[in-house]
Amino acid sequence: FNLDSYQFKTTIDLIRNVLLKPPKPHRRSQNMTQLDEGTESRANRISSLAVFEMESALWAARARRASGKKKRAALRSPAMKLIEDLERRIELYGDQMIRRITYKLSKLVWCVQSQGQIDDVRIAFTGFQGEHSYMASGLLKSEFGLEDLRVSSSTPGFGSMGFADPTSVLKPVLGSKRSPCQRCGSAFSHSNNGLDACRFHWGRFRGDKWTCCEAAASNAPGCKTAPHTGKERTAVVRVEALPPVVEGISLYSHLEVNIFPSVPHTLSVQISKSMSRLFMDYF
Repeated sequence: FNLDSYQFKTTIDLIRNVLLKPPKPHRRSQNMTQLDEGTESRANRISSLAVFEMESALWAARARRASGKKKRAALRSPAMKLIEDLERRIELYGDQMIRRITYKLSKLVWCVQSQGQIDDVRIAFTGFQGEHSYMASGLLKSEFGLEDLRVSSSTPGFGSMGFADPTSVLKPVLGSKRSPCQRCGSAFSHSNNGLDACRFHWGRFRGDKWTCCEAAASNAPGCKTAPHTGKERTAVVRVEALPPVVEGISLYSHLEVNIFPSVPHTLSVQISKSMSRLFMDYF
């Protein structure tokens, strides 16, 4: 798909603020066992103090117009105290999942272009999937997986002609042979792994027919197509975002990013000056 910079920002806002919008705060049932009043009031006082200290530190940093390392240093101590408090409250009161959103995109191609720039960029995502679990406390657990990412240019500018491959912008190079397709067993290349590259049956062969399309032969051509899929993953990301209690501050109890987990690899990146101007104009 082709999106100009305004359409791109609008799409991202739509996904973040509508499709992935956290549900309203969960109200505990009156029938649930309540903690004793003394314990609950102590926890509330701790939370109120931690939130107040975080807000005060944030306002002070803004008043001093602090930025970069100075701002991070000023906010680190109250932020750690607030994180400990939130985790303690979740452990104290318990938590439960109230909503889960999952999605998967077999193939997504995003074209980046800008008027006045010769270069164009084609970003191809294969096997992108995500899962978001919303907890009653406001905690958000997210996990993303991406099988393959390729960035290329079909009309590279003059500055890219000195590269070994002028059309390549970002390309992973693995230190071991890629696994075959996990569905059909064929060897494949991600460079030409289209939507109809793999043909397979999504059902099972039971008795005398396939459960998905009712084809009678066990070796009948597949009834569904999709890109080939291997074992390797370009990226696996896991994030746990704590409940948003202070406006302007996002706190995380866990952030894990794995690039090609358990696979030796290098990333080949080639960006010319004209291509950097393209990204600056677009974003």
